[in-house]
Amino acid sequence: MQAAGIPFIVRLVPNRKIYKDLAAEHIDGLEDAKYMVRYGQRLVFIKQVPISLFGKAGFAYIAVDMDRKHDEIRRYALSALDDGDVPDDKINEEMRYKGMFILLSAQNILLCGGPPPKNVKCTIFETVLRSGGWQSSR
Repeated sequence: MQAAGIPFIVRLVPNRKIYKDLAAEHIDGLEDAKYMVRYGQRLVFIKQVPISLFGKAGFAYIAVDMDRKHDEIRRYALSALDDGDVPDDKINEEMRYKGMFILLSAQNILLCGGPPPKNVKCTIFETVLRSGGWQSSR
């Protein structure tokens, strides 16, 4: 699709190397006010990162949905506490990535053309949030 110039967007699955690399590289600082987007009563942090897709320019959209993060942390932490055998450092590392999702596109899909300013809705993320169509990073 990239070579043919066909616009696309794809949600990365968390077990892919590119997902793991992008998540590890950009998790620190992702929950910064400059990446905040309000969607109704939800808060999402979205960071646009230029990347190479098959040798051509593209974009990764690394995001954290705070409502989802909270729910996933609660479920994971309760399970880890019930297990009783999970080391604290493993719990902390796992919780860092809860609520995260990553999208790839050859196109700049943000209406605002970069990290979205506060209170600006970006159409692709509206669709993703409405559908709940992503899965947690871990």
